[in-house]
Amino acid sequence: MWNRSRWCKIVIGLMLIGIVLLGLAAMIVPRWNRYQVSGQIQLPGIESDIVIVRDEKGMPYIHAQNHRDLFF
Repeated sequence: MWNRSRWCKIVIGLMLIGIVLLGLAAMIVPRWNRYQVSGQIQLPGIESDIVIVRDEKGMPYIHAQNHRDLFF
């Protein structure tokens, strides 16, 4: 039969491993979601030019010449 101190060591070890894995995930995952914030993209189905500008906080504003392109 296992004693209490051995169970505590196992639980603490598993918790430490989980914390390390969460820390690594917190560092790696944001790098996967890098959006293109400059340049041009050609898309089929767009009838006229669309301009996307960002304010100082990074909020995008979309300017289009018609509603169809705006909601594309």
